[in-house]
Amino acid sequence: MAKRNYVKHYEEYFGIEIPEGFVIHHIDGNRENNNIDNLIMIPKKLHARYHFFARQIEAMKIAMDMDNVYKAWAFEGYSEVIKECKKYINQKYCMEMSKHIGVK
Repeated sequence: MAKRNYVKHYEEYFGIEIPEGFVIHHIDGNRENNNIDNLIMIPKKLHARYHFFARQIEAMKIAMDMDNVYKAWAFEGYSEVIKECKKYINQKYCMEMSKHIGVK
């Protein structure tokens, strides 16, 4: 399977090959925005969980009513996924800093 342009862009920018089990995610959700600042490498399973909870939340009409209070699990799950993504954002930041100071 041919690599998508944004994956090639990420690999070339950081001088790496995306490891098995990881994907490149568009942070702002816009697949047309392939700016390196909008791309992050995260595990496939985390990516799937991210989109699962994002879809659940998008489907809800957010209001403070009992129905949505009972659906709070989606918000809790989404929050946990976002917290887990933070370590990959930090990892990318470290890669960016290493790139600029010439460390591999």
